[in-house]
Amino acid sequence: MKVLLICPSSFNFMPYIDSYNESLKDKNVHYLIWDRFNMQTDMENSLIFRQKKVGHKRGIIDHLLFTFFCLKQKLIKKK
Repeated sequence: MKVLLICPSSFNFMPYIDSYNESLKDKNVHYLIWDRFNMQTDMENSLIFRQKKVGHKRGIIDHLLFTFFCLKQKLIKKK
């Protein structure tokens, strides 16, 4: 089974992600990560969305860009 986790921030700001990683250890897990602080290191099976802005505060345009990034990656993987 394939699992896709869409992460709205870096792993440092999502301590609950470790719970999911533990329970999904034997699954094929992929990550779409919005690196809002440009501090997420590249890891296996992950796609990272980065912008020039730094910080949690973002507007609707930034959220739409992340949404389009996620949809684009999902469509590319399907082909």
